[in-house]
Amino acid sequence: MAGGVVIFVNPKSGGQMGPRVLQQLSDYIGAENVFDLSRGPAAGLTRCKLLLEANSSLPAGERVRVLVAGGDGTVGWILGDMIDKLGMVEEAIPIAVLPLGTGNDMARMLGWGGHYVRAPPEQVVSRVRNATPIEVDRWTVQYNDKIDSDIESPNGSTASSVMCNYFSIGNDALVALNFHQLRCNHPGWFKCRYLNFLWYGVSGAKAYFQRQSRLSAFLNLVVDGKSVAIPNNTCSLIILNINSYMAGADLWGRKGERAHCCCCSSCGRLQLEDAVESHPGDSLLEVVGMGSGPRQGMVKTFGCTGVRLAQGTDVCISVRSGAPFYTQIDGEPRGVTTNDVHISRTRGAVMLKAPF
Repeated sequence: MAGGVVIFVNPKSGGQMGPRVLQQLSDYIGAENVFDLSRGPAAGLTRCKLLLEANSSLPAGERVRVLVAGGDGTVGWILGDMIDKLGMVEEAIPIAVLPLGTGNDMARMLGWGGHYVRAPPEQVVSRVRNATPIEVDRWTVQYNDKIDSDIESPNGSTASSVMCNYFSIGNDALVALNFHQLRCNHPGWFKCRYLNFLWYGVSGAKAYFQRQSRLSAFLNLVVDGKSVAIPNNTCSLIILNINSYMAGADLWGRKGERAHCCCCSSCGRLQLEDAVESHPGDSLLEVVGMGSGPRQGMVKTFGCTGVRLAQGTDVCISVRSGAPFYTQIDGEPRGVTTNDVHISRTRGAVMLKAPF
């Protein structure tokens, strides 16, 4: 790959590793190709357009590649601005991820790892140049009411958002909100990835002692026009686009593996042989239910799956009686909804699978 490489760095990610990464990559590849996201992505996206034109003789996908150094929220931010705001879809620019966040689920799925590992900048750039493009679906999450939120997030909290990794409603979204508020109120407590995980555990414990509604009593779930029963002990509904959740947990499971369900065996989950194995570019969403806080902890600790409820291309969640429920998208809290949520496919992206 002989084209250009443009790098976006979120200096707030990575337990304060962002500024060091920014400087190292700038020294190697040139400051004109490395952009500090604390100043916004506009200058970097302009650079992408210039490189597309300058390298027009090269094959599509090799004219320019992008490396996003940050977490899942940062990746979604750049994809949103590149595809949805600027309309850069005539030629999809492949995107790699340098994992600087807490969960880093997109980076894990693409093989870039679950956390930042120091490497010479020339090695980082070389891996981007040699990575393999793959298609990844993206999904519009439409709230049919104005969500109640004072949460600040990179790409805003609006009645419509785009999901790359997963959407959830219920208790695990409350955990994400507790973590977000703790980080905003005490930024000095989040100096490294391991402390971030510690405080995420504290946020989970707090959520366990807060009110946890059984979703079956308040929500209706419809997938591809068909009503889907929600098990009685479900406290969270997770809509998956990729097979990495909460820092690497595979909630859906893989074909041929025995399912280890976090709930009872009579919950009515899909048998694995009846379902299609998850793939990020298959135009399908996986719908999974999870129980209370301790059972959610088993997902990561013991490799349990969730409760497989459905697969489909169109998901609608309706809230009965206007009860408020917390929601999150790609690990970022998105406030409280009291009405319907509709998830449907939108323009996809081209991501870069890490070379071996």
